Amino acid sequence: MLDWIVEIWVNDAEQAAGKGHVHILAVVPDASNDGVFKVCGDPFFSQFPTVDEVNGWLQFPTLLPLTEHQMLYVRSSYKSIADQALSKVDQNRRKYAIIAGTPGIGKSVFVYYVMWRLIKEKKRVLLFDSVGTFYFDSTTMLTCSTLPDKSNLKFWSTDLWCLVDSLDPTGITALPYLRCSILLASTPRRDYIGEFRKLVPTPVVLYMPLWTKEELGAIVHLYPKALGK
Repeated sequence: MLDWIVEIWVNDAEQAAGKGHVHILAVVPDASNDGVFKVCGDPFFSQFPTVDEVNGWLQFPTLLPLTEHQMLYVRSSYKSIADQALSKVDQNRRKYAIIAGTPGIGKSVFVYYVMWRLIKEKKRVLLFDSVGTFYFDSTTMLTCSTLPDKSNLKFWSTDLWCLVDSLDPTGITALPYLRCSILLASTPRRDYIGEFRKLVPTPVVLYMPLWTKEELGAIVHLYPKALGK
């Protein structure tokens, strides 16, 4: 359980004199997680806090599950869309955002970018991914098989961003979607977008633009087989 951390130390001078005093520091997290989380051991997701942007690319130490490459190209639209999706007029209110676009345009990769950005800003973020559920508590990457109880208002609060890819947030049983902020990535034709759009406040809908020739040229070296087509 990662409910608290205790650090003990003794002053060196006092220890040498044989009269050391023990000092105890207890660090309690801001949001209680009911003890359901453990330190993330996934080789990809555990490294998110260490990743930096270099020359327009996020460089990961391991392969991205979605692309099987170690680099994520940061499109200019990623930054502007993320700005609009994550900005809040009132920080104490929840916010909902829908990232829409044609299949294969990169919405799922964009979700990874948003997670990286929130981590860099030391924000709490909960990712629902096909390989598991991952949580950044503003300091540490964690994972879980079950979520904290819906009644846990210290965990489920408007400052928590939940990232959902191609799932109906209102259909996730353990997710109290009225108590947190949510970003949903999906194609516009999915039926459940209609259900999500009924929530209050009304979700902002942002569309992922088509790739430009310049952007395709920047990533073509990652797909050498495409050069011959």
